[in-house]
Amino acid sequence: MRLKFLIGLIFFAFMYSSAWFMASEWVRAEIKVFADHAGMTNGDIKLNFESLERSGFPFALDWHIKNPKIEMDFHDFNAVALARQITLSIQPFGTQSIFAKSQNSTVFLVNKKRKLKLKTKFNISQFQFSLDLKNVLHTHFTTENFSLHKAVTGKTDEEWREVLKTQNFSGDIRIPSNKKIIQHHAEHHFSFLMADVSLPANNILRVTRLDRLFGTLSLQGKPGKLSLTDLITWRDSGGVLDIEEIQLDKGPYNLKFQGTLALDATLKPMGAGTITFTGLDFFLAKQEQAGKLTKSQVKLAKLAILLISKPSSENGIKKTRVPITAQNGELRVGSFRLFDLPGFIR
Repeated sequence: MRLKFLIGLIFFAFMYSSAWFMASEWVRAEIKVFADHAGMTNGDIKLNFESLERSGFPFALDWHIKNPKIEMDFHDFNAVALARQITLSIQPFGTQSIFAKSQNSTVFLVNKKRKLKLKTKFNISQFQFSLDLKNVLHTHFTTENFSLHKAVTGKTDEEWREVLKTQNFSGDIRIPSNKKIIQHHAEHHFSFLMADVSLPANNILRVTRLDRLFGTLSLQGKPGKLSLTDLITWRDSGGVLDIEEIQLDKGPYNLKFQGTLALDATLKPMGAGTITFTGLDFFLAKQEQAGKLTKSQVKLAKLAILLISKPSSENGIKKTRVPITAQNGELRVGSFRLFDLPGFIR
């Protein structure tokens, strides 16, 4: 009896090890095929890396991609992602998900036409990919020490100016992968949360730290690769960006934006929304006390807001709602024009 059990155990171990090795080889082959042929089948994406290393046996199936470089083009933008290492992991006895973890990552985003160059950096990021019964791809991500920088031209050389920094940045993305669903009703969802956010001095918000910055957006329609042709098709088929909420929290006050955006005939943003302030009077008073606004500037701000806003109260909390519109290439708050809006055609 013991001999049969031992033989069965050895047979199971042999079969499991063989299956693990075969699955591991399949993952390695898929990575290699994607790297070798991505540029041929899809000229917009390129993947290069230094080496592949296997680990995780017996409870996980891990592949470590050393010094990867991913390049992608969309519309007028070129994106380049660099990392010290990306680890792809599958749990044989766990959930039907693929996990990815990157270390010391940097992403560059360049638009030569607009002379725009951005850089993001983060120490560690983790992704979880899963497919539900409706063939919707779910992606959850978390990053640590995330920062966003913008290139500025100095007197001697190009410099990077920090635009935003946060200790924790997380989010969820849902993208339909079924072709029939995409053709009839494609809906992409994106939600994010940033905690303990640092902003540069003298920014438009007049604050250098935020407790939280979060939002939820949904994209109706199929945007494709964001090429000019894709954008025109998306617009003509009724494509809409629904901003369910984008909210900034700072102590006792917050600012929330809700609205809907589309593209007009010249491919410029058009739509309408509402900006809701909570604790606006307290915020203006604090700005005056800190010397960031003068007494006359505070009075002028209150008068302007009074002319265009719709005050209300919820649960005893005073709220100020201001309508905002994007039309004819202009962004307006109430009847006041703020600035011209850029389009996708220059």
